[in-house]
Amino acid sequence: MLASDYAGIRPLYYWRGDRRLCWSSSLAGLVQWTGSTALDEEFAARFLMSRAAPHRTPYSGIRQVPAGHAVRVSPEAFSVEPFWRLPVHQELRLADERDYEEGLRTLFREAVQVRLPGGSPVCAELSGGLDSSSIVCMSERLLPPPAKPVTFSYLHPGSRDEPYIRAVERACNLQGIHLDLQDIPLVTATQTGGAAPGWWEPRMAELARRMETLGAGVLLTGQFGDFVMGNLADDCDQVADYVEQRRWGAAVREALAWSQAIQIPVYSILWRAMRTTWFRWTAPMITDPFAGPRGRFTNLDSLTFRLRALLPAGVETADREEWRDAMPSRRRRFRMLNHTLEGRVLQTPEPLQHLSWSHPFAHRPLVEFMLTIPSGQVCRPNQPRRLMRRAFATLLPEPIVNRKSKAVYEQPFRQALVPLAARLLAEPGKIRVVESGFVEHDTLLERLQRFSQGLDSNEFQLRQILLFEFWLRNREGRAHTFDGTTTSTLVPSPGELRTENVAPI
Repeated sequence: MLASDYAGIRPLYYWRGDRRLCWSSSLAGLVQWTGSTALDEEFAARFLMSRAAPHRTPYSGIRQVPAGHAVRVSPEAFSVEPFWRLPVHQELRLADERDYEEGLRTLFREAVQVRLPGGSPVCAELSGGLDSSSIVCMSERLLPPPAKPVTFSYLHPGSRDEPYIRAVERACNLQGIHLDLQDIPLVTATQTGGAAPGWWEPRMAELARRMETLGAGVLLTGQFGDFVMGNLADDCDQVADYVEQRRWGAAVREALAWSQAIQIPVYSILWRAMRTTWFRWTAPMITDPFAGPRGRFTNLDSLTFRLRALLPAGVETADREEWRDAMPSRRRRFRMLNHTLEGRVLQTPEPLQHLSWSHPFAHRPLVEFMLTIPSGQVCRPNQPRRLMRRAFATLLPEPIVNRKSKAVYEQPFRQALVPLAARLLAEPGKIRVVESGFVEHDTLLERLQRFSQGLDSNEFQLRQILLFEFWLRNREGRAHTFDGTTTSTLVPSPGELRTENVAPI
């Protein structure tokens, strides 16, 4: 039996041959050992379309154990079974609002406490946002004196984070480590993730180096906090509760409050609530009520018909659909959770897989608590993170509690990707994704030129193309061996790989 944690944080891969099953926590090692180097084109299609690729890897025949599932293999059978399900049928209502605050504080304290190592330094990322700041402040309270968390912060010209980072450092009496994203960019032409395409390889390699110097084995992050703590500008699905109860006056008042908050008409919010309640429709996972006008390039993806044909029908639908059974007002949040888990968004990056890359906001009891209490406790119109701000008011410095802005990395992305775009424009006849039949040549070049000029180019999806292009080039340069010659490729010794004869399967 092979099993993966519910959030898919620790990777686990397997390969099935005619008479053999091989598995490893190292994708690079399993590729090298099995010789399965052929590109999985469905993975490529999903990646280039910015879709999750549940259970797939870039290599045909190598699969991931799904998050929250166990793979059972025997000479007689092969099955994949869930050991944890979304708590869509659970609902928790407490007598007093203060009980929700106390419940959140207790579970968050537990989430950090169980991740603190004994006898060695603990490291934590610190961006100055509510999530990472909460983790650092709670760690500082829980560690026995004189121990302090070692914090890593990422700065770049124009960043709005530094005043908030300094506020946390002063409150906790810390001297954090500040890393300049101009020195450790999101991606370079030769650092594109390792055995699988991925962002931030230079940063992750630098973190691994510094943690080794410190003798630290645990890195705490604030990832997943936005979702769990209700950092939503648009959660007007809460109107659906009143529609379901046929409390029309309350539904209109609730819709009006959300209309004023997100600046869209009341009637569209009411119609959305009715569709959600009566037709089991679910709003898109990401909505942007403040989006500007759309042009020709807004959704242009340059992908070929051949690539689209690789995707099975219903690619938009998640493989696990328990989220559809959630009550209307919570269905979209459960869908977002399902998408995150299936896409293994929280998985440990390759350069850090020998360490504990840990996310307190993914603590399962905490996640279940926040998803089963009334949505209105978590956030309200113009009050994202409503419960978090109340519960953590005495934990965090005042500037953090009141912070409304959020760090963005648009400038670091452009700084890293404009040189890559320039390389493709300089040699338009040598683009791998075009040669492979994945991307249309002419529209790609047009978008690259517009991106270089700062114009609309569907930049989010274009980033995927650029990353995949240079990952393909690096893959070819390594002759498909991933033999550990780069900082990101960690190939285990044969003793760290596992195999079992289970013929016939």
